Amino acid sequence: MNLKFIRPAALFLFFIAYNLNAQINEDLGIWYAYNFKTKFHEKFTLSVDIQSRYNSNKQQLIRGVLGKNFKNNFNLGIGYGYFNNQRSNPNKTIHENRIFQELNFNHILFTVLKLKHRFRIEERFMSHKDFFMRFRYAISVRYNLFTNKNQSKLLNILVANELFVNSPTISYSTLLICVNKLTGVEVNFKKEILYCPKKDTDLPTVNSLLLIIIESFM
Repeated sequence: MNLKFIRPAALFLFFIAYNLNAQINEDLGIWYAYNFKTKFHEKFTLSVDIQSRYNSNKQQLIRGVLGKNFKNNFNLGIGYGYFNNQRSNPNKTIHENRIFQELNFNHILFTVLKLKHRFRIEERFMSHKDFFMRFRYAISVRYNLFTNKNQSKLLNILVANELFVNSPTISYSTLLICVNKLTGVEVNFKKEILYCPKKDTDLPTVNSLLLIIIESFM
């Protein structure tokens, strides 16, 4: 696969996210998550995540992805998620069943940076509206800060950005990871920029979230 286009485009997304300086409405919250990932056979993976999110709205979700590994660090996956969204304005609960397909691709940049790209298509079935689709692209860059004597990547720093192509949202995050071979703890400060103005004069909304993740690997 030709990386001459992907790498500059991916880095460009980072610059867009971090240089947004328009006036915004900000909403603070906290996000808890548990991620489980296992590998079976030689080519198949199973990932499950359970999340609870609290800000002006509340969200609980459970999601699973079955993936298959291919040569050259490619992975294809298909998944399903259930989302329970509790909105405060207006006060209502929205249920969502979501099916999605994704392509993941990893590569090394400058011998020390691990880049991960994810392309995802979602088919969303929501209780308050008709079926619709959403396209999203995520990129993350990971750098190992410290390795112990067992060569476990004990401490990493990661910067990530995600663009929702046909939904007016950009998110980016920075996080610190303490990890051994079986478990990981992530502390993540995440921002979501929502471009959903009802009027031309409305400002975009930013959700700032402290994301705490516990990970298990088998």
